[in-house]
Amino acid sequence: MARLTPEALAAVRSLAEGHELRIYEGLPHPRDEPDLLEHEAVRVRVVELMNDRFYPARQHVSPEDEARLRTAARQPGWFEAVGFRSCDGRHEDFDAVKMCLFHPDFALQWRSGAGEDAPMHRILFCFGCNESVFFDDQFEVTSYTALTPELREILLRYRRERPSSEAWPPRT
Repeated sequence: MARLTPEALAAVRSLAEGHELRIYEGLPHPRDEPDLLEHEAVRVRVVELMNDRFYPARQHVSPEDEARLRTAARQPGWFEAVGFRSCDGRHEDFDAVKMCLFHPDFALQWRSGAGEDAPMHRILFCFGCNESVFFDDQFEVTSYTALTPELREILLRYRRERPSSEAWPPRT
């Protein structure tokens, strides 16, 4: 596993105490659902996060789900890194080779403090390869341990706009 700096680990773990927790729902997969993606990208005004497209509605997280997400973020090994990049040039090579096209099905967004000046953090979740990518203004961290079955269940409750297809929702 890639070793995170203490600062990067603190940023990832800030979800446990985060403010303004929101969920974004991802548009259809560009490889598995290209026609549906094209249709949806024209139908709605999209939001871009890390060059990926999401439906514009930022959904508030229910108090029950927020508590479950915070508990998950406190667990040892919840977000073990397989790759790490820092905006100051420090990085470690990725320990894993993957064959899929990362496509975020959901994004989780929060601030590490109160107020609009507090740093914004996001984790993008791909149900296809079980990969998660954390990013903020300083770090990008990739993990294969964050997307637990419980977290998948929580995120799927916030499916509002993405149409069903042969590829979606995922069969578990």
